[in-house]
Amino acid sequence: MFLCLFPFLVQGQEKPLKQTICLIADIPLLLESDHGIISFSKTGILDISPGRIRISMAARTDAIEFEHLIQLAKPLAVMEQNSTAYTVQWNTKKYRDWTPVAGQHSSTLIDTSLGINDSLKLIWKNRSGKIVQKFTLKTKILRPAIIGFRINEYYDSIDRGHKIRVLKRKNGLPKGYQSLQSDSIQIQAGGIIELKIKSYPLLVDTLIQFRITSREDKTIPGWKSGSHLLILPELKADNNYTLELKYPNQSAVAKYHLIHQPFWHQLTWVRWTIGLSLLTTTILLTRWYYRRKWRREAAQRERLEEQLTTLQSQLNPHFIFNALSSIEGLVTIGQNKLANEYLTTFSMIMRDTLKNVDKMLISLEEDLQLMHQYLKVEQLRFGFEYEWELDPGIHPAEIEVPPMLAQPLIENAVKHGASAKGWINIEIAKKNADMLIRVTNPSSNIAIKPRTAGGYGWSLINQRLDHFRELNPDSPIEFEFSQDEKQATATLIFKNWFS
Repeated sequence: MFLCLFPFLVQGQEKPLKQTICLIADIPLLLESDHGIISFSKTGILDISPGRIRISMAARTDAIEFEHLIQLAKPLAVMEQNSTAYTVQWNTKKYRDWTPVAGQHSSTLIDTSLGINDSLKLIWKNRSGKIVQKFTLKTKILRPAIIGFRINEYYDSIDRGHKIRVLKRKNGLPKGYQSLQSDSIQIQAGGIIELKIKSYPLLVDTLIQFRITSREDKTIPGWKSGSHLLILPELKADNNYTLELKYPNQSAVAKYHLIHQPFWHQLTWVRWTIGLSLLTTTILLTRWYYRRKWRREAAQRERLEEQLTTLQSQLNPHFIFNALSSIEGLVTIGQNKLANEYLTTFSMIMRDTLKNVDKMLISLEEDLQLMHQYLKVEQLRFGFEYEWELDPGIHPAEIEVPPMLAQPLIENAVKHGASAKGWINIEIAKKNADMLIRVTNPSSNIAIKPRTAGGYGWSLINQRLDHFRELNPDSPIEFEFSQDEKQATATLIFKNWFS
């Protein structure tokens, strides 16, 4: 009696290979393979994958473990089986002479490896020479094929095991699966794809090998083991993948393209729209910010310019008062001719001063001409000497300065140093990127404080310098004053005037 229990172990034999088939025919056999037994036809042809194959006699009293049972006929009686002999042909050539079966009830008949296009035939005959059993093993090139797919919203590893067992019994497409008509599959964003691979009656389900390469990662990964139900939860949206499938020890590779569609926020037009919206918003906010800033700065600048103009206009009455005082003094002492000359020159100064009253800047040439006229007026009154020194590198017609800014310095020099027939030296110099207007006069016995020299006139100049510094922080005008026993020097420093 032939005994099959499940699960079983082959007692007294080598460790089984990956797949074991029990073939019950006239001569019961165990067929083991490490790369897969594919199918068995009624004509006695067994298709297998290239690799190792081991064929053994099936002992009738041993417990046997196997994946598939093929029953073709009722086994011969033990006595009748022991009277048979077998031979092996390799690729139609004799591989083993006729060998009696007696004594080989559970022994290995052949253990070898078959390559591509190899075949192995086993034949049994009885004592009278009649063939009682034969079958042929042929290697077959096998390429996996996806026959259908389904897209799920989630992945359940417990449900996967149940699906594999169900699909193993069905080679058709289960409910909910779509038939695959090409080598490309579209996957909705966030979907989990299930692939149904064509299965074979005898092939072990876990012999599928696969690998996936993505558009983003060009690294070629190693082969992984899978089954005829392949679930790929690791695919990311907005990416293209290449899926390769093959059977172990087979060179035939099937390639499929998996296109995982992007989420709505990953769509190109959505990204462009969001990007353009952000860019437009940024531009509008930046424009609004700078327009507001420019308006605020313009308003502040306008206010400072008005204040500066006001201070400048306040300087004119001060200058007029001093000039009229000088004319009055000349008339009082009877120097009418000198007073007339003074008045004529004064009128020219007033005309030019009034012309520039609303200007922030005038040319240095115009300003020096005004200073020269002022010195002529004061020279008529006090009789001092003065001289000009102009740096050759300075072109007065090409440089602009605030009008009448140096006038209080000259007035101070006349008042404190030159009124007693002294002298005044006016130097316009260039020092690196700065321009200097330096007014030097003999020192008086009265100590002069730098920030109060010139009285009310100099107080207005101080305010003008402060306002000008606010309007032009990169090119401020600074004032320095020094005095010793011999001379006093007042200097206006126009910072970065030549940069």
